[in-house]
Amino acid sequence: MLYWYKANKNWLFIIIALLFVASVPAVLGYAQNDTFVYDNISQPETLDPGWAFDTASFISIQQLYEPLLTYKGGKTDEFVPVLAESYTVSADGLTYTFKIRSGVKFHDGSDLTAADVAYSIQRIIAIDRDGGSAFLHLDPLLDIGSTRDNKGNLLATAVGKPLNEAICNAVTTPDANTVVFHLAKPFAPYPQVLAGGQSHIISKSFTIAQAKAQNKTDFGGCPLSADDLKKVNNPDDPSKLALFTAANGTGPFKLVNWDQAQKIVTLAKNDSYPGNRNNGPAASFKNLIFKEVDENTTRYLELGNGAADFVDANRADIPQVEKIKDVLVVDDLPGLVVAVFNFNFDIKGGDKNPLIGSGKCDGKGVPTDFWRDANVRKAFALSFDHDTYVRDIFLGKAISPATPDVKGLPYYDGNVKGITFNREAARAAFAAAKCGTAKDAPALNSVGFTFTARFNNGNLARQAAGNLLKLQVESFNRNYHINVEGVPFADILKQIADGTLPTYILGWAPDYIDDSDYIDQWVGSNAHGASFSGPGSIDKLPEWGTAGKTKGGVEYKNWDELLDKGKSTADSNVRKDIYSWTQQLYVDNAIGIPLSQPSVFSVQRSSLDGWYYNPGFPSNEFPPLNNLAKGTGKGPNKADICTNYSTATFNLNGTTTKC
Repeated sequence: MLYWYKANKNWLFIIIALLFVASVPAVLGYAQNDTFVYDNISQPETLDPGWAFDTASFISIQQLYEPLLTYKGGKTDEFVPVLAESYTVSADGLTYTFKIRSGVKFHDGSDLTAADVAYSIQRIIAIDRDGGSAFLHLDPLLDIGSTRDNKGNLLATAVGKPLNEAICNAVTTPDANTVVFHLAKPFAPYPQVLAGGQSHIISKSFTIAQAKAQNKTDFGGCPLSADDLKKVNNPDDPSKLALFTAANGTGPFKLVNWDQAQKIVTLAKNDSYPGNRNNGPAASFKNLIFKEVDENTTRYLELGNGAADFVDANRADIPQVEKIKDVLVVDDLPGLVVAVFNFNFDIKGGDKNPLIGSGKCDGKGVPTDFWRDANVRKAFALSFDHDTYVRDIFLGKAISPATPDVKGLPYYDGNVKGITFNREAARAAFAAAKCGTAKDAPALNSVGFTFTARFNNGNLARQAAGNLLKLQVESFNRNYHINVEGVPFADILKQIADGTLPTYILGWAPDYIDDSDYIDQWVGSNAHGASFSGPGSIDKLPEWGTAGKTKGGVEYKNWDELLDKGKSTADSNVRKDIYSWTQQLYVDNAIGIPLSQPSVFSVQRSSLDGWYYNPGFPSNEFPPLNNLAKGTGKGPNKADICTNYSTATFNLNGTTTKC
């Protein structure tokens, strides 16, 4: 604990030093009222809505593209049409019919049609890359979590049809202005899915033309042959798709350039955008600049001197950030983001994977099945000091959740208690632990271990979590070694997909606000659609495949079957029973270490006007930026914020006000 206290004090000293340069004139012309600059900690992984499944990518994507629906202001249970003019849902909940708004133009001047909408969703499903968002459509439309089985082979059929035909039949276009979604089962949160980042609409003709021009294999549309599906399914790198750095959306801004070397995305106003399609008017900003700035000191410096309008900040720094002149901190908003220290139960790469050292039980590495021993997992979970972490890193403004099924979700069970810090219990668990699951696996205490845990660069809270766990675990045995390492966000995402990370610290933000979007990611297998536990890994645990029965009497053969029943039933009592049970399964089997569910805060210049909050934003930061302006003097949209989130506070120049 002393180590982290000192680290935080040293960090705050650096921040205090910044206050002396807060009056430095703005640089590079970024402070002009017609330009918005956001300093964030990660550049995109891609600009392609068909690949993206991270907030860093969605920051740009939600400015370039639009979905059929979006949330109404800060509300999470009301929607307004965007590219849709209207929609209806059949009485049985299986058919969603959308009328497409007429007169909508893509950035290249071409017309939006129903064919573009169908193509966009079919493409996400057909691509279905490891660790991606396709499962959000696959489950309700085709009643599968993945287009592949646990061995990575394409499924032959779905909903009783050849898979390639099922994909095309899932979304149809009876005419140029109508799109019909044919669900395989009722799925009440589907409007939320269609309002999310995984449902942005792209141009069919532009994408196909880009694939041809770049000589890339991409989805060519329907009809779709089995051979063509095999060619486009599960690409191993985002750059292999046509829209990696190319964009042609209908949104309020259009792409100017993504300079990957400088880590800057530049967008310009779409002069043809009429406004009133995503809660806001036509854009007031002529330019948007999104920069990766992984140094906290640089981000706060640019915030203070007006070179940045909005920045990523660490909770531990907020007391000092609030002292910077003309910086507004909106705080105490309820959050649905959860951070977890994740275990990979089937580490790929063997002894050629440097993240697990030798790959053996010799103290210089770990075997690929290291985390399958329940005592190992429990020992690590018992070694994490939640109270110190929440106090020192989040200044008390966070919850230590029992599971990734967090408070605020419909079936969160507060009676499920998590694993808490207990050094004596941790010591006992380490004494009982084996190094791997082989019959002759040695006692962990006798051989020790070495592995690398990764987090994304610039995230102080995740770095602190890794080092706090390292401090405690290494204190039990001099042969215990954890390397805590920060790398670019895109690297972590790629290594989750390829299965080489032994452990990693990441957060989860909602795709839709339901328990099935959370606990499924850790308790379900990759074939079910989960990605956070590593490709196909959790089903390696004997516990995962053990049949059981919930308290309410729901029987299951494995955890996927239980989760499927949780999604498919409309009975709220049954869902409550299932999700309470899965939360307990998570704790009992120490599937990971939930770290935090923090309150949400926003750090912005006081000259920025119109900001409001919705936990469903794909970027997890702000709405489409045509809703914002500078220099009007209106400030954030307090009426919307306070109507929906009465706990919000506003700190400007040292004065805090409440709703």
